[in-house]
Amino acid sequence: MADEEIAALQVSRLLQAPPTPSGPGLAAASVPVTVTIRSGTDGSVIRVVSARYDLTGRWELLAAADPGQVVDGARCTRNLRIGAAATPELRPSLLLCWRTAANKSVVTIAINKARAPSARASATIVDQEWIAMG
Repeated sequence: MADEEIAALQVSRLLQAPPTPSGPGLAAASVPVTVTIRSGTDGSVIRVVSARYDLTGRWELLAAADPGQVVDGARCTRNLRIGAAATPELRPSLLLCWRTAANKSVVTIAINKARAPSARASATIVDQEWIAMG
């Protein structure tokens, strides 16, 4: 599967994910998920998915095959579960980063054909979006 297809599949999964309440008696947010495309400082094309609910623990949606490495407050990995594949794949030209809390989540999927996407560039975008969400 090509990197662009994987990124599109990832975004599609996140858009279809219904919000879940973050605690007993709490209603899930009704604010929709937003998707934007940004350019990273390293030349990567970065899809940014923002939601006003918690995606923590929903690894089947994140496609992360591990808990990721902490980079400036975000977690990032190149170790992904692609489609129905049970075996994780290291994808050098793809980078998944995320940050979640009870009331919001930001996920980025970076693609860079020339070199491995920069975790710092993606983490910067996660941080910018996080702040913008309040």
